Amino acid sequence: MGRVPRASGTATSEAQSRAQQKRKGHRKRRQDPALEAAIERAGGLRPLARKLGITAQAVHKWIHCPLDRLVDVEKATGVPREQLRPDLFQK
Repeated sequence: MGRVPRASGTATSEAQSRAQQKRKGHRKRRQDPALEAAIERAGGLRPLARKLGITAQAVHKWIHCPLDRLVDVEKATGVPREQLRPDLFQK
């Protein structure tokens, strides 16, 4: 049996890479802009996770700041809870 030559070219390679990532379940999560700002203010995922006493993977899974972490994230980053979860503080 001979080897099957791989397709050369970036378009094919990029498409194969995207397909492979999809199969593995790797998708970039879209986070709330306020949560992204809080992560940035803390210096990144790991520094924020350290300040909260949790893993960076746990923070990475958040789409919105969880209610039970809201006050802690506000204290650690200075991002107001009203910005972090406007859905909870509507007038």
